[in-house]
Amino acid sequence: RPARHPATPPSFMHDVHLTYSRVVVDGASVLWRVRLFRDDLEKALATFSKNPSFKVTGAGGDSVFAAYFNAEVPVTANGKRLTGRVLQSGKDAEVTDQDMWWYLIELPAPAPVTTFATRVGLLFEHFTDQRNVVTLLKMPGEGRHSMYFVREDVRMQTLSF
Repeated sequence: RPARHPATPPSFMHDVHLTYSRVVVDGASVLWRVRLFRDDLEKALATFSKNPSFKVTGAGGDSVFAAYFNAEVPVTANGKRLTGRVLQSGKDAEVTDQDMWWYLIELPAPAPVTTFATRVGLLFEHFTDQRNVVTLLKMPGEGRHSMYFVREDVRMQTLSF
């Protein structure tokens, strides 16, 4: 992704529209960490919150993202819909050539998770080429599962443990 120049218009588009999520399921605990390009994220949250000047660092930024996440990422455990809340967020310091933002979301389940279903629809409303990748770790034992979401496929993907 090219470095952004101050004169670059806000509509500047980078080559890739991608989110990456790492989900850990341990008993009834579901922790979800998602990384997004900050410019794409702020565009989506400005639209979602009806606040054209929305910034992720502004007051209430985490709660706006939580509402957006819960609207665009339905998650069920054992057939019950889970609701996420943001525990932490911040700039991804490990990525130096691109402005990335991350959120850690907790989605408590009422019982140990034996079936998990989701559809990650983040940013699909803004980018036709958006891709959302999920790596899920099932603990104990670190069973690894991968999921890949595209805008055209509206189905939930289900894993059974």
